Amino acid sequence: GMTIRNYADKNIFQPLGMTNTFFNDDRSQIIENRVISYQNQSGSFRVFEQNFDALGDGNLITTVKDMYLWDQNFYHHKVGGKAFIDLMLTQGKLNNGDTTEYAFGLIHNKYKELNTISHGGAMLGFRTEFIRFPEQKFSVILFSNVADFTPTPKAYQITEILLKDKLVETQRNTDKLSISETLKKLSINQLIGTYEIQVGVNIQITLKNDSLHVLQTWDNSSYSIINTTGNNYIILNNPSIQFTFSELKNNFTQTLTVHHHGSISIGNRKDETNFSNLGLKEYAGEYYNQELEVSYLVFLEDDKLKVKIPNYDPLELKEYKQDEFTAAFCSLRFHNLNGEVQSFELEAGRVRNLKFEKN
Repeated sequence: GMTIRNYADKNIFQPLGMTNTFFNDDRSQIIENRVISYQNQSGSFRVFEQNFDALGDGNLITTVKDMYLWDQNFYHHKVGGKAFIDLMLTQGKLNNGDTTEYAFGLIHNKYKELNTISHGGAMLGFRTEFIRFPEQKFSVILFSNVADFTPTPKAYQITEILLKDKLVETQRNTDKLSISETLKKLSINQLIGTYEIQVGVNIQITLKNDSLHVLQTWDNSSYSIINTTGNNYIILNNPSIQFTFSELKNNFTQTLTVHHHGSISIGNRKDETNFSNLGLKEYAGEYYNQELEVSYLVFLEDDKLKVKIPNYDPLELKEYKQDEFTAAFCSLRFHNLNGEVQSFELEAGRVRNLKFEKN
């Protein structure tokens, strides 16, 4: 009979003294000293507009000091008791009896022989990392408000300074993770290229200052990676993410496997395709989705096909294959009848086959 905001305030935040923390169930509320988030568009910063009030795994207003109070609850169990904390730290179990690194919203891992409990976050332009070293009673809480900032490497750099005497330098064991450990180490020029994780979601590997550089096209995050063993790479001071290149063909690797906190994402090399003979004008028009009661405008500008989604700047549509285009976070698959474009289906993250009819 209570809202999430009221329940959490009464049973969690107030008992812990987290007076600047609440679930934001009203985006129009004026909040004193509130930080807003930004995205980098074409070299300039733009406000990341919030147009929803959804709660649960996000939309929490808080401060670093309040999160420290939450961090301390894992030691003194003031809220929830030991049973509550133990449940949060319970790792998932697979059918074969193995346990996963992921617990109830927390990730178990190791960093240079020290146990860690952690989880990052991303919503709008906010990027966060929260890493706890329970045996050392040491935590790094890092908040940022620019979409292309990557907080996890920074958190480990802070750890390197403040836990320097406790960290143990060891050779990273990649036996379980690596699918190319037996391959001879390849040159970095054989690794560069674009790898497609899913339609419209690409990782671009380029050469920058004689090192491999990663660009995540879905959020424009970029960072350098360094070699460990064989054809395995990690972000400096962030061993929780490993990049493995494999399947050499035509002198270039064809597969990129990303290991992240026990999960695996596989991307295949995306070859550039020539669409110079494609008539883009036929796709232009206004398209309507009855379920959402919203229209998307597809138009030509400077010989480039773009889509205008309400509340967003126009996005350039890039040719993926015949009658299919990708943008920053979605793909549009067009359908035609008797040579005339009639509709498209949208895919964006967990959204599949959302149909828009041409007006």
